[in-house]
Amino acid sequence: MPAAKRYLPDLMTATEIADLLGRTRSWWSQLVSAGVVTPVDRAGPRGAARYRLADAVVIGRERDCDMTAVEPRIPPSVLAAIAGGDDTDAPDGAPDLQAERALHERRKRELTEIKLAAARAELLPADIVRRVYGDVGAATREHVMALEVEAATELDEHGLAWLQGALRRALQQASDDAERLSAPLYAAAAGDEDEDA
Repeated sequence: MPAAKRYLPDLMTATEIADLLGRTRSWWSQLVSAGVVTPVDRAGPRGAARYRLADAVVIGRERDCDMTAVEPRIPPSVLAAIAGGDDTDAPDGAPDLQAERALHERRKRELTEIKLAAARAELLPADIVRRVYGDVGAATREHVMALEVEAATELDEHGLAWLQGALRRALQQASDDAERLSAPLYAAAAGDEDEDA
């Protein structure tokens, strides 16, 4: 008779989860500090905070932890909760405040990261990007079309070497035009952000 499958418990300590995911306890603690995950039970056995196995599995999958040994030991109820995605409600239908708080903190952190990237000029408003790419596309198209007309007359006389040089010059001109067209837009975007600060 085959041995019964031994599933993992629904609640686990930080040390148990870190061992399970093949990471350190401090790695898990950083996730807790960042608000990625919150303890469900702050006074488990031996006074250690405990976390939901479902949260640990989702985090392990998101962060590319080796889950091959873990997956077979996950209880079907936990897999169903993960697959259903409805893990913010307690069994009685009341909202799980810990999960809601963690979700809120995660969204706040993501918004802060976006604002910081915009302040560092790593992000630009979509309308500016659209205008720059439209101008760049138009400039490139203009140079390539001009090259086609020029190639019809020059190719017979000068051959392949001329074509390679002409292509190189046309692409360099398109690149220079793109830089010339985009510089004022990027500068304007940076000026708008300075005014907002």
